[in-house]
Amino acid sequence: MNLSDADRHARAQIEHHRAEMGRWRMLRAQRLLAENKAGKHVEEIAAEIEVSVPTVYEVMRAAKKAEQA
Repeated sequence: MNLSDADRHARAQIEHHRAEMGRWRMLRAQRLLAENKAGKHVEEIAAEIEVSVPTVYEVMRAAKKAEQA
């Protein structure tokens, strides 16, 4: 495979991976938001998944924003 074809292939793989990561990020956000709506406190969620409370709020904001779009 010549250099330009190899580079094009690598860029395509990178873009695919970025798209998948975005999908996984949104699924995570939706799950955390659902847990919160079901009555679990943000502090509990943060402790359970071993992240900070501000991180949980940030992820949930992204899910709410996506819901409104």
